[in-house]
Amino acid sequence: LGGVTIQGALVFEEGRDIELTARWIIVEGRGSILRIGSEGSPHKSRAVITLVGTDESENVRGLDLGTKGLFVLNGGSLEIHGAS
Repeated sequence: LGGVTIQGALVFEEGRDIELTARWIIVEGRGSILRIGSEGSPHKSRAVITLVGTDESENVRGLDLGTKGLFVLNGGSLEIHGAS
């Protein structure tokens, strides 16, 4: 994938190994969320997020955020809860 913008919800399903590969991920807007597990139900399967890209001149959406990353903007949320 190129970049991923989440304006809503992206929830990693429990019971499945999941991999997400992208140049960048933006979770943006009030109520938007990237969720992997929860405090009461941690993710027990394998969950991998890989950020790729080597173009150092790229600028994520023109926001001066750099080349690649996982960004949470404008009221978005990121929740990652894994089993210990």
